[in-house]
Amino acid sequence: MWGVGTRAAFSWAGTAPSLQANIRGIIVNRMKGPEPTPEAMEALLAYVNSLGYPPNPFLNADGTPSDAAPAAAKRGYQIFTVKAGCKACHQPPVYDKKDLEDVDSGGKFKVPSLRVVSRTAPYFHDGRFATLEQTVQFMWQYVQKAGTTEKLTDGDLSDLVEFLKILQTWGPRNGRPTPPRQPAASRRSRGGPR
Repeated sequence: MWGVGTRAAFSWAGTAPSLQANIRGIIVNRMKGPEPTPEAMEALLAYVNSLGYPPNPFLNADGTPSDAAPAAAKRGYQIFTVKAGCKACHQPPVYDKKDLEDVDSGGKFKVPSLRVVSRTAPYFHDGRFATLEQTVQFMWQYVQKAGTTEKLTDGDLSDLVEFLKILQTWGPRNGRPTPPRQPAASRRSRGGPR
């Protein structure tokens, strides 16, 4: 629920006109609970809106990779925004869009936020993909079927996944953000653990 107050639309179908309407719909319709009091709704909205994205040393406020981001993630951002065309539907800084899209996944669904995507497996509304790699491969195949003339290599797709990984919110370790693990070859070149 990190950053849910910053989203462009709410619910899988994108049909809730506001965060308040979405919360009410979950309580009353999905959970079959009583109508929330105005005080309870105000408290729930305050709580949910307080769940912003914690600082991320690899992202600037506008959602672009910072100078501290790994090189592969920076290359992946360029692929995301230009060659792969992901930015058409996943718009920074939250990387979502209000619209519904059908990407051959079983119907039209609200474009989800990609913030913290590396921590939200399995992917798609039905959980069909266990990894980001599988999901990116599926989406690239969809973009190809849609008629793109761009070509991506396996390395490009790998860099794209590395960009998606920096969209997560880093958990604290000794009061400092936990960066993504570097590939073993990179650790060896710096004299790190093998």
